[in-house]
Amino acid sequence: MGADVSEATDLMMMVGLEYYKTLQQFVDEAEMWGVSKRIPSSAIPNGIVPGVSRMFLWYPEVIPVVTAEGKTFAELVTLLYGWRPPANDLLKPWNPALPLTPGDPIPESIMQVTFSLQGHSKRREIEREFGIQWQAAVFGWCYLDAVQYTVPEGEEVPEEVYAKYGDGIKYVTIEYADDEEGEEEQDEADNL
Repeated sequence: MGADVSEATDLMMMVGLEYYKTLQQFVDEAEMWGVSKRIPSSAIPNGIVPGVSRMFLWYPEVIPVVTAEGKTFAELVTLLYGWRPPANDLLKPWNPALPLTPGDPIPESIMQVTFSLQGHSKRREIEREFGIQWQAAVFGWCYLDAVQYTVPEGEEVPEEVYAKYGDGIKYVTIEYADDEEGEEEQDEADNL
């Protein structure tokens, strides 16, 4: 590839609550389809090197911090799983003062508690009882294997975009089916 890792720019992108009510929803989609994030063309930083640049992903609700007096993280785990973790298990109270930097792994056990709590039928009740305050964190990353610029149908790549990125990104055009053709296909699908 020839690209120098030290010169590549990395990105940090938020996975929004408005699109994914739980972290598990995003993870399931990413496992099925891969990760795709939209960046306005005016915000693509210089130095993106496909295959070298990384995209760190953070979510507003990754680490559940127990704040209710008299409640512990171990009690939360017992409620969710019906067992008490051994003393040497990773399931110790999370210290929200610990700085998280891109690349720092969040213990697998913390992620499992997050997935279980967010998917629990009594999630809001449990959050109130334990005084759960969610901590945002980077929960994963991936290499940017491609950067695409969507060219509106019937238009050319703007000169300033091509001047900035040249052949370093893929230019794609989205073509939409005619409304009548799309309606006919939908009618056929409905009649099956």
